[in-house]
Amino acid sequence: LPETQSIDDFFQQLSPLPIAERLDLLLPLYRIFNQSLGLPKDKQESFEVFMPWGEMMLRDFDEVDKHLVDADRLFQNLAELEQIEQVVGLSPEQKDAIRRFWSAFSDKEQPSFEQKFLNVWAALRKTYPAFRQWQESHQMACEGLAQRVVVEQLDTLLAPILRRKRTVIFAGFNALTGTEMALVRHVLQKEKGQIFWDGDHYYLDDTQQEAGHFLRKHQKAL
Repeated sequence: LPETQSIDDFFQQLSPLPIAERLDLLLPLYRIFNQSLGLPKDKQESFEVFMPWGEMMLRDFDEVDKHLVDADRLFQNLAELEQIEQVVGLSPEQKDAIRRFWSAFSDKEQPSFEQKFLNVWAALRKTYPAFRQWQESHQMACEGLAQRVVVEQLDTLLAPILRRKRTVIFAGFNALTGTEMALVRHVLQKEKGQIFWDGDHYYLDDTQQEAGHFLRKHQKAL
């Protein structure tokens, strides 16, 4: 019988970075983020206050890596956008939530709400590369970075597997992430794989049907 596995397991098999538990990543992320903010210790939020924000950061960094986004340009552009909008687009409830985040700081006079928000975006731009460096040096990573590292070293990491396998079959996909697309494309270009789509001509052939959007997109790209 052929060997079967999910594409996530395939990435794990290839990646030199084991996937870590999220809690194991939150504490170093907390330290790195505080360093990026440049705040004295007496003005840093507690780890308990940081945790929900840290979970959000991990999810965002994970998406950045899975879609192969240039993180430096992304956070620079977001910071510039926020500077233009000055958080006008936030609802009162969202602003209250962010104020609660900052309430853990000293009661002494603080920068304006808008300036604090801009400082966070600037800190994220510094946090991402420092956090990536920490993950690589400690040989543990979130899923997105583990996959991104595979894509960055595809020729080296995939070659031994392609020599052993006659054909790699990809099946059952709809929307592919950037890392998944890169992996599939590489195997197909090496003429060591095939991909099978499960779609109905009713929505696949009709460009007005949203249900077939990703299948049409991927078929053209591959």
